[in-house]
Amino acid sequence: MDTMGQEKKPNLYLDVDGVFFGLYGDPCSYQLRPGANSFMLWAAERFNCKWLTCWGEDQLLGKTNDQKQRETAGFMTLGYSHVATEFEYVNWRRMPPRWSGGRWGDKIDAIDVPNEDFYWLEDGIGAEAEEVLKKHGKLNRYLYIDERGEDGLIVARRWLEAVKIIR
Repeated sequence: MDTMGQEKKPNLYLDVDGVFFGLYGDPCSYQLRPGANSFMLWAAERFNCKWLTCWGEDQLLGKTNDQKQRETAGFMTLGYSHVATEFEYVNWRRMPPRWSGGRWGDKIDAIDVPNEDFYWLEDGIGAEAEEVLKKHGKLNRYLYIDERGEDGLIVARRWLEAVKIIR
């Protein structure tokens, strides 16, 4: 509970490529997965959603004056800006090394693994990040999303519903 007596929402870290975009279709191509907007709306009600992605903030949310960048900005061009812009953008590349052995620029450094209530949807983490999660008993807070297929967000939602009920 927070100081206002309301349930404190866990953080939900979201990658873009491989989570919201997947390889599927005939012919197979990289495209937005079905239900992306519904997933974002659903997640926003239950989690403090945070973008933890290789996409730059300008690219992700269309915060640019460059016409070409705006046209290729992920969620802006797809009509999801009202939801996507409400999520915090985590600039993990500027985080000081916390877990990554002195190297700058690892996504795991953006998460306060031992102290934070979080879930992480990602299409793959390195062995080092996996080891940090294991060491702190939080590997079960990470869900690998296969970039292949169109059902990644359906799988993610079912998993999140199940783990929130269990905890």
